[in-house]
Amino acid sequence: MSGSSIHVFDIRSPVGEAKLPRSNACLGWRSPLDAADLDTIARWAHARGGASIRLYGAAVAQLDTALAAIPVVTLSVDGPRIAKPPRNAAGVRELVLHGLPDRPDETLAAFGAVRTLRVDARGRTLDAATLSVLPHLRQCSIVSAALRRCGAMTTVHELVALELVRTRADDVDALLRHPAIAALRLANVERVTSIDALRGHAALRTLALEKLLYLESLQPIATLPRLESLSVARLWQFGIGDAWFLTGMTRLRELALDIGGERKNVEIAKRLGLPEPAAFDVGDYDFTTSYESGVQSLPAYLSSVTTVGAIGGFSGEKGGV
Repeated sequence: MSGSSIHVFDIRSPVGEAKLPRSNACLGWRSPLDAADLDTIARWAHARGGASIRLYGAAVAQLDTALAAIPVVTLSVDGPRIAKPPRNAAGVRELVLHGLPDRPDETLAAFGAVRTLRVDARGRTLDAATLSVLPHLRQCSIVSAALRRCGAMTTVHELVALELVRTRADDVDALLRHPAIAALRLANVERVTSIDALRGHAALRTLALEKLLYLESLQPIATLPRLESLSVARLWQFGIGDAWFLTGMTRLRELALDIGGERKNVEIAKRLGLPEPAAFDVGDYDFTTSYESGVQSLPAYLSSVTTVGAIGGFSGEKGGV
């Protein structure tokens, strides 16, 4: 899934502190570790303010034990191997599921503090209503899923960044109308013929559209009053005339075009002279301001064009992640 690749430092028992990386890294293991090994990892993690761990295969059986021993902030795990919801998941802020658990709703409910969720459903059906058990969810990436009851996504009130990749959704329009979404990527989503539901969307700032082979028009993009970053890739059914309206969108700060063949994109790109956006990653989009620290956590290009007050006003968030 986009932006979710995790570089894992694989470890094996016995775990000596000298074997662990000196910098922050995602620690992964495939076979269960003993208590002494978990204690070593815990000391390493505490010194760094938390750990990212990846549990493969048989190691998933000690998920609860690992969460109890180690201050885990980011957890990547083989979902189908989760036998029961963990009891010690309160500290996890980012969850990556490689495959779905048998009972996704019960499993996700154990991760009530999660802010970022990445799911590779591997072709299985995911009920969008399941996500409502994550009251603090702000960023969500869903890959290779049959997503149903999309209208229920509106109950995830704090959601600001959403990515759908190689996914079939029963009601894309419901997702596009989510009033809080500020960053959206649709890549090879079946079967999107229209983005009219985005017309006038007041919060959307970052939009990426990729390989939507049945999309009939780009014109709704022209109605987005706060759009600042746009990526249109592999939409070869369109020509330069279909996107000429972009030259009048003075709020744009980043633009990447791939329509109708490379040479057809040159004129618009030259006219606007904008840099290309970085690869879309839901984890990059924390549109919040911590009023206690005064620190903004924003993509670099946004921090130069948006005031603290504006961000606080549109997000309605009371604190940073």
